[in-house]
Amino acid sequence: MMMSSQSVPAGSSVQVGVPSFAPVPAFVDALRRAVADDPAVAAAYVVSIAVQEPEADVVGPPKDLIGLDLIDSSAEPEPVIQRIGEAIAAVAPDDVELSIAVLSPTARTTALGAVAPIGAGGGLEVLAAACAADPANIPDFVEALLGATLFLPAVGEDVADAQGGNERNDPDAGTAREAQVPREVRDGEQVEYPVLTIDGQETIAAFSSRWALLHADPPFGDQLEVSASRLLANWPDGVAFALDLGSQHAMQVPADDAARLRQAVLGG
Repeated sequence: MMMSSQSVPAGSSVQVGVPSFAPVPAFVDALRRAVADDPAVAAAYVVSIAVQEPEADVVGPPKDLIGLDLIDSSAEPEPVIQRIGEAIAAVAPDDVELSIAVLSPTARTTALGAVAPIGAGGGLEVLAAACAADPANIPDFVEALLGATLFLPAVGEDVADAQGGNERNDPDAGTAREAQVPREVRDGEQVEYPVLTIDGQETIAAFSSRWALLHADPPFGDQLEVSASRLLANWPDGVAFALDLGSQHAMQVPADDAARLRQAVLGG
C-alpha cells in the first residue's frame, strides 16, 4: 500500500466521488474502529477527489482518498492523519495509492452525497458491523443500542421550504440540510416517523449518527435526536427497526425482535 497525507491549496475547486476500488469489509472495519476510537475524528469517507488548483485550466486526475472529518476543525491535522494511517496500514489495499486528508465542510457535504460515513456511529456502529460477522455479538449490540442516542427523519416541514427555498431545485439544498442540527424530541410531543417497506416488512429507519442520517438523504425536513430507549418504549406493533440504511453495516431488526426490545425497555 502506498499512503500519504494530502493537502488542497486554498481556493481550489474540488470534485468528490466514489473511489476507484471497492473497500473490502476488513479495511472498512479497521477504519471504522480507528475512527470510533479516536476522539479527534467524527467520521471518515473513502472517496476519489479531483482538484483544480487556483488559476489552473483543468481539473487534475482523480485520486483515492480517505477524507477525515475532525470534531474540532482547528485541531492540528497531521497527528490525526498519522494515527489513522497507522491503524489501517495492515489492511489497506496493496495496489491502490491512497492518501489521507482532512475534509473541508464543503467537501464533507459533497462526500456525504457520494458515500456513507464510516465510524460516525462510534461503538454502536462497530457492534452493528460485528453482529453481521458473528451473532454472538448481538447481546453487546443490544446493550449499546439501549444506551445510545439515535437520529431519525420525521414527517414535518421541509428544510428549504422553511427557509424560503425549494429543496428539490435549490443547488444549496444539501448545505441547508446539513446546517440543520437535529432537535431533541420534546416531552409529550407526538412524532410521525416515515415508514418504509423493506423486503415486504414495514420498517422505521433510525441512524447512529447525524452524518449517517444525512447520507441517507430522507425526503423529510424534520430531523430528530432521541434516546433509543425512549424511541423503543413507544415502538409500534408489527414494525421492524432498521439501523443506518445505506451503510455497509446496515442492519434490520424484525418486528418481533423490535417488540422484545420494547419490552426490555419497559422492564417486561
